[in-house]
Amino acid sequence: MKKNLVFALILLLCGVSSSFATTEMETLISEMITAYSASSSGLKDPAFIGKVAEIDEHLRVTMERDHEIGAFRELIKTSRKFRSRKSARKMFEFVLEKAYKRLQFAKVQQDFEVTAEMLEEIDLMLVTIEKYLDPNLPDMDTVDRAVLENKRGRLTDRIKKEYAKVAEIEPEKKLIVEVVDSEGNPGKLSPSREANLLAKLKTIVPDAGKTRINIKLTRDKLFDMEIKVDSFIAPNGFSVIAGELGFADVALEALDDSNPTELTNVFGDAFFRRYRIVQSEEQLNIMPRVGESAYEMGSFAPGQTWKMPLKKAGGISGIIKELEGNTEIIVVNAKTAKADHFIEFKNMGTRNMIFLQGTDVTGLVSVKALGFLIPKKGQVTFREALLIVDDELASDITSYIGGQGINWFLKRASENLRKGLPFTPILENLNMDQDETGKMVYIFSGRGPIAR
Repeated sequence: MKKNLVFALILLLCGVSSSFATTEMETLISEMITAYSASSSGLKDPAFIGKVAEIDEHLRVTMERDHEIGAFRELIKTSRKFRSRKSARKMFEFVLEKAYKRLQFAKVQQDFEVTAEMLEEIDLMLVTIEKYLDPNLPDMDTVDRAVLENKRGRLTDRIKKEYAKVAEIEPEKKLIVEVVDSEGNPGKLSPSREANLLAKLKTIVPDAGKTRINIKLTRDKLFDMEIKVDSFIAPNGFSVIAGELGFADVALEALDDSNPTELTNVFGDAFFRRYRIVQSEEQLNIMPRVGESAYEMGSFAPGQTWKMPLKKAGGISGIIKELEGNTEIIVVNAKTAKADHFIEFKNMGTRNMIFLQGTDVTGLVSVKALGFLIPKKGQVTFREALLIVDDELASDITSYIGGQGINWFLKRASENLRKGLPFTPILENLNMDQDETGKMVYIFSGRGPIAR
């Protein structure tokens, strides 16, 4: 994960879309943030430095040619939307220092008349910039990172204990291989081919509670294969309640290869057809890390509630007002939310709703959100119904940073989980249901690249 991610699940770094921009300055600012967020070099990134120079030039031209300071006003207004996190203020410091010098010059220049009203506004801008750049301002991370880290620690310990239990299952009870011919009658693989297949599968699924492999021998010395795994827990923390993989038209002679890491001819995209994975909320929240993010994600069904903790009370009224007339989400504690230091939301819709919050050590913003997980372009994405950035209702630009950041995080997390796999899962469906204990489970299903 890049250095400026905020979420979490959250936390986040993002490429900022400039579709919200309506003025040249807004476009330049969004491009500057995009350059900063997308780079691992941060403030030293040439693209970021170049965008700062473009903004500085725009400020110069509008002042010297148009004799007006509206562009300065836009820049300062936007920067104040990113005043909570130290990293964000550090990013704006470069361009605000240039703006500060130009405003100082405007007070003494002789090329055009500076009105008393303009002088008054310039003085106010200078004071605002000085306060913004105060190095003693705290890094106001509105997501309680310590709480999220403690939760993750408890989940990690639980996963490790479950992993130990899986390892204790007797080998003969963990694996079933069933082979049938094209007519459905009992078939057989040679012992060496079966051993090679199992060795290759172990490379992908190193340990599982139980594994069942159904092989159907087909025409021309080919075979189809369905693999079902229960309680898979990888050493890196990734785990599933159950998983299914489907492959077709694999050549039997591919099983003559005894190299357990040579996987393409058996499990490659040319043969990969479908998959289905079932995960619990705990398993989603323990998925392998992306950078130094801290995140939490969960769901609440129709009729259930979730309490969003808030460190800053100033934005609560705006958040509650935003939901007026909303038929899917209502606020249970509207009258006491400020005193409670949280807003309790109730799902009044017909769909399971996702809640999430996340932060990053050096992130531009901290994010809390309500919305829905949906498949898009083969991956899981988040569509927000309510987005809170730094404990305030998201503005145009911060909503792009927060929303895009969440999806950037989900994309990177997905890519991390796919590393080392010989096949490419393309998500098509995502459903949520309750298991026999009443706990919510997430069901991801999809296909391979050439499967239809």
